[in-house]
Amino acid sequence: MDPRSVALDREWEECTARGMDFSGMRFSRTTPDGQEQILSNVAPLTRPSPGVAIDVTRGPGTNGEPVGEAGDWLLRGYPSQIEVALADYDCRQETHYMDRIMEIQRDVERNWSGGLG
Repeated sequence: MDPRSVALDREWEECTARGMDFSGMRFSRTTPDGQEQILSNVAPLTRPSPGVAIDVTRGPGTNGEPVGEAGDWLLRGYPSQIEVALADYDCRQETHYMDRIMEIQRDVERNWSGGLG
C-alpha cells in the first residue's frame, strides 16, 4: 500500500479510461455489521490496477457486452477483449509501469530489511 504504488495505479487507471471500465468491479464488501471488508489481501488487487486487468479483459462477450458473473470468463480473443488487453498494455508502456513498480518494490524491501539488523 505504498503511496507511490497507489499513485502509479491511479495514473495507469486514468490512462486506461479510454479502453477499460472498472465501474462494475467491487473491491470491497459491506459485512452484516456495516464494516467495509477488502476482498483481497493483495494490495494491487484492492483497486483498479494491472493486477485486475485480466478480469476486466474477460468481462466483454462477443459483441462487447458484459457477460456478468454467470458468463463464460475464458479469454476468447473477441475484439472487445483484445481492445481491453491493448489498453492495459499501452498504458503499462505509457506509464513505464513495470519499471516504476519494481523500483518501488525494491525500495520498500530495502527499507524494510534495513530495520532487521
